[in-house]
Amino acid sequence: MKKTKVLLACCFSIALLSGCEALKVTHYAAPQEELKKVTILSVMIDRIIQPPIPLIDAAIFNGKTNSISDEIITIQQSYVNEHRQILANSFMKHFDCNVIYADTLHNHPEYAKMMLKFNKPSGLYTGNDNFPIVAISSGDINPFNFYGKRIKKFFQDEMNYKEIIGKIGHELDTDYIIIAYSNLEVNRVDAFGFGGNIVLATTFHVFNEQGDLLSTAQNRSTSTYIGGKDPEQYAETFDSYPDLLEPMMQKLEAQYKAKQQ
Repeated sequence: MKKTKVLLACCFSIALLSGCEALKVTHYAAPQEELKKVTILSVMIDRIIQPPIPLIDAAIFNGKTNSISDEIITIQQSYVNEHRQILANSFMKHFDCNVIYADTLHNHPEYAKMMLKFNKPSGLYTGNDNFPIVAISSGDINPFNFYGKRIKKFFQDEMNYKEIIGKIGHELDTDYIIIAYSNLEVNRVDAFGFGGNIVLATTFHVFNEQGDLLSTAQNRSTSTYIGGKDPEQYAETFDSYPDLLEPMMQKLEAQYKAKQQ
């Protein structure tokens, strides 16, 4: 049993290391024109990723996280609007573009009709009783049915998003649509769950108005140690978002401008 536990822990560590990409910007297609009119459709914070192993140690630590889930959910909702503002400011800074988001999006003449037509609040259900809902920026549309699937995995299949983003892009008459999301991840725990390490992972996608995925940018914070019971330690991890976003935007800007020369 002890050997099995050690083997499982090693496998989990290898899986984490192999999946822990830091700064990465991937282009799937060249932009058809400069980023001059960009719509941030929504910014989301997915539920925290909790370690499944080592079994007993992880269960003890996860129990701490679950016991303050209400506080963590409140923290996520408070940060998601801040992340949307930081993202909008960053696009304006790097591309000198018109960014439609928040009130400028919500005041669009067709937006109320679009909410009725496309919005799927029940699609934000995570399938986790402790963290049941994905946090989404205030007033924004969620046209997707995540239904327990991780947001990152959902966007790996264009069948999940292309048609609906194309419809929204057409109605908004925008050049590009941005969807962004982040999540906390506990990627290591001490023996007996005394403490653990946590990171913030963040991603945004750039789509054209036909719903084609043009680019994906992602980054991860450095790992920090937490005891697990203090909500402020989870909140402090979200403060790393501006430092994660800036190199993502720098790399996106450089590659987009290089393609347009």
